[in-house]
Amino acid sequence: MHSSQSLKSWETKASTGNHFDVFDGLRGVAILLVVISHTFFEDPARPPHGFLTHHLWQMASVGWIGVPIFFVMSGFLISHPFFQERALGESWYVPGYALRRIAKIIPPFYLSIIIFNNYYWFRFQEPAYLKASLLWATGLANYFYLPADYNLSYWSLPVEAQFYLLLPLLFFMTRRLNLRQTAIIVLLLTLLIPLAARCFIWPVGVYTAPSWPDPLFTEIGFRLHQFPCNLEYFGYGMFFAAIYVAAGKHLVKAQMAPLSLFGLLGMALLLAYIVLGGAWSEDFHLWQHPTRWSIEISHLLAGLSAFLLLFLLFDPGCFLSRLISHKWLKLLGIVSFEWFLFHWPIVMLFREKFPAPDGAVFPYLFKTLAPLILTLIFSILVYRWFSLPILNRVRDRLKKT
Repeated sequence: MHSSQSLKSWETKASTGNHFDVFDGLRGVAILLVVISHTFFEDPARPPHGFLTHHLWQMASVGWIGVPIFFVMSGFLISHPFFQERALGESWYVPGYALRRIAKIIPPFYLSIIIFNNYYWFRFQEPAYLKASLLWATGLANYFYLPADYNLSYWSLPVEAQFYLLLPLLFFMTRRLNLRQTAIIVLLLTLLIPLAARCFIWPVGVYTAPSWPDPLFTEIGFRLHQFPCNLEYFGYGMFFAAIYVAAGKHLVKAQMAPLSLFGLLGMALLLAYIVLGGAWSEDFHLWQHPTRWSIEISHLLAGLSAFLLLFLLFDPGCFLSRLISHKWLKLLGIVSFEWFLFHWPIVMLFREKFPAPDGAVFPYLFKTLAPLILTLIFSILVYRWFSLPILNRVRDRLKKT
């Protein structure tokens, strides 16, 4: 990839009917946060400047915030055409909606299951991995404790799929309301329902699930992966879609540009949380023992920062929008779903098979960067020769109908 122009053939139009360069860049930022959080670890025998390396590890641990950013963007991109139809007083359903979602998610997801199912079988000969692959393939894995650590990234896919099913239902239920009324109802439902769900499912006196070796996989974390506990992230994106559609009807371009200042505020909030969130979680032992207030604050800060970042769409020419739309971030954003699917098991393989760096810089960098580079290259190839042809075929089919 030598220029931004060469990426054009890799782009696919979103269901909005438009392609947002800044969204590709935001996806690139989000996937970098996620893979860094999964890959970089604190070396117990770190070099003399231990405070710096420890703080960098703390910041890397906050990279989970990339997943809420993906959720918020999905909420916007997928609901935007529904709000466009609502503004025009048209049907509550967008033709081709289900086919687009299936074509985007299912082929690379099932390809990754096939690859990793064979990988785990030849490596371990353990039937538990076959069971895990079946549960993930059917979308049920978020509701069962898995005896085998299959792919950490997969947990978000059932959450996305459940939102895809819920979205048309929300617009059907509000089909007699106008754009503003629909936006308010949707925002209230998507904020209050997950809040109530988190209160209801919160376990009393249970913190760590002994069968899960990683302390991040707690009983609380397992329950919070389930529907509808993350629904407000999509709600933020849906609410912004309503704002964006309404602004397009009532504001001229010169009036929209100042709204991008909210995007600058969102980036400032995101950076502040990345810099301070890891230390905050460690000081209060929130990784091992999360509390109700810590979970709610995390949800609020993650959702709010991602929501504010969406305002960069109002001024693609502002400095931050152009920076985020850099060709390399766009490339990462375009292949982000494939990279999201394929990186985790390879990261774990490198962590298990290669010796501890014992404070040495180059072994540490090899152990962390090598799996990311290898899986990124593989993901680019999968997107170019597998996912993109399927997406183009579906797009062409929808054009003819």
